[in-house]
Amino acid sequence: MIRRWLAGVVAGALLFAQTAVPASAAVIPFDPTACHVAAQGTAQPRESWHLQRLQMDRVWHLATGRGVTVAVIDTGTATAGSMYLQEAADKRFTTYDVLDGRTGGNGQETEFDCLHGTRVTALLAAGRSVDGRPVDGRVEFSGIAPDARVLAYRTLLASEHDGEEEPQPLYPTTEAVIDAVQRGAHVINLSQVVPGTVDGIEEFQAAIQYAVREGVIVVAAAGNTGQLGTQRAYPASFDGVISVGASNRQDAGDEVSQFGAKVDVGAPGAELISLDPSRYDPSRGMESQVYSQPISGTSFAAPIVSGVVALMIEQRAREGLPPLRPDEVKQRLVETADPPAAAVPDPRLGAGIINPLRAMSGEVPQLAPNEQADNRVPPHSYPPPMQVDETPATIGIIMGISAVLVTLLGLVAAIAIPAARRNSRATRRPVQ
Repeated sequence: MIRRWLAGVVAGALLFAQTAVPASAAVIPFDPTACHVAAQGTAQPRESWHLQRLQMDRVWHLATGRGVTVAVIDTGTATAGSMYLQEAADKRFTTYDVLDGRTGGNGQETEFDCLHGTRVTALLAAGRSVDGRPVDGRVEFSGIAPDARVLAYRTLLASEHDGEEEPQPLYPTTEAVIDAVQRGAHVINLSQVVPGTVDGIEEFQAAIQYAVREGVIVVAAAGNTGQLGTQRAYPASFDGVISVGASNRQDAGDEVSQFGAKVDVGAPGAELISLDPSRYDPSRGMESQVYSQPISGTSFAAPIVSGVVALMIEQRAREGLPPLRPDEVKQRLVETADPPAAAVPDPRLGAGIINPLRAMSGEVPQLAPNEQADNRVPPHSYPPPMQVDETPATIGIIMGISAVLVTLLGLVAAIAIPAARRNSRATRRPVQ
């Protein structure tokens, strides 16, 4: 248990201190072929339980994210070696570097560390075949929005941080947010958090507020257990941002998800399967695709929510409806979520686990405990119904009826007796 918790803390989110870079960061094209590849393939990938949990086979009949642009601001995405990320003919993935080509993350002095960003991007937008089937016939896997267009920014040097390395700069992330808005992004995914005391936080907040004012939906990881202590996590805690916690297979808030943080909704974020940077080998086909081992963290729950938001945006546009404002998107996700087992808000899941079908239809569920949750509230023990003595009521009814009858008899007598007397006098009157 401790090992899984530690693995989730390391892999779940990029929660490390960042500092401001005084010089402006330039946004330049990124070469994903230089991403470090750690493995050669996966013999038999595991199924993606979260796709079944969210009923994506039904959701994709309604929308797939087509026409929607999502910005993934992370470590960069290795798009060159995966059929999932290159299958579409219209080049859905565009990659940018905001670190001026610097390398060095995770000890790789000549290669880019794209592990975290690739996993996040794949969970959000890994593609499906043209006929709608999985790209890899061995396993059901794809992103939540398999037809969305992705702007993948490299703003972080490393996928992991041990606390002893030089802090990574915050300004490239700030610059990427601004650039994504200007390039027409509809959604921005930020699977990273920083404390509110870090240098450059004011500029970062201003960039987030600019995005929200422009109608861009910003989704962020709520943070993982033990990573920021008692400090609030940002950008998740900024106004207007949708903060996401992680749920597990039992529909409970997973232990890796920060307890008591600012959380709006939850999404599957425990023991997920995603894509790792790969080198596609035509002779081996899909056997050269590298899948991740089970990964956990709010970093991976956030892109699932971003994908659902992309589906909502496409559906609204296709139906000719005006786009929802960021606050309306957030409110709809909150109102249509599957309620948590205990009280709302749940300390790890907020209003509950997102429900894509309801989010797209606007149907609001009944606020009742989720019967499948392992921490569901025990049923109430109601006392037996109170036994009421009905004798007084019965006597009262009988007396009431009797009083009515007596009254009626009195009225009859009052009418009949005088009439009888008059008739009697008439019969005794002499005939003239």
